[in-house]
Amino acid sequence: MTHLKQGDIAPAINSTDQNGDPITLDQFKGKILYIDIWASWCGPCRKQFSYAEILKNKFSKKQLKKIKFIYI
Repeated sequence: MTHLKQGDIAPAINSTDQNGDPITLDQFKGKILYIDIWASWCGPCRKQFSYAEILKNKFSKKQLKKIKFIYI
């Protein structure tokens, strides 16, 4: 497992969003990323997914402008 420190360059991740449009981590430069990797077939993963919404609700609108939530 690679541990990144603030300011480190993240490894390249190329994917698509829910609309099929391409996305890369470069698009989120300057943002705080919360990346949640889970599997639809994983029962414990699906149970934890509802906590993501609870987490989002803990931030103010101003804070949420600086954070991007990505679910893979």
